[in-house]
Amino acid sequence: MYSTGMNTSTPFALALAAAIKRQVKLMKADGIDSCTMQNLRAVTHSPSSALAGAPAGTNAQWAYAELFRDVCHTPGMKIGSFLSTSA
Repeated sequence: MYSTGMNTSTPFALALAAAIKRQVKLMKADGIDSCTMQNLRAVTHSPSSALAGAPAGTNAQWAYAELFRDVCHTPGMKIGSFLSTSA
């Protein structure tokens, strides 16, 4: 498991999970079979930073990347087969 211990049940994390699922669905509809975590993060629109639980401060980019990874590996996301380990 890849968990960093970040809370994946905050309003921001739940909105991020929905955005990831929506993006994966769009990519699959376009015929894309797999994607790296980094590329998926690059094309997924981030939820509003005004939501509770949104990363903020000096390490916000790092915290967002860690939260993105944790959300992707949350049981129930069911996108593991979509994510590839190489470009």
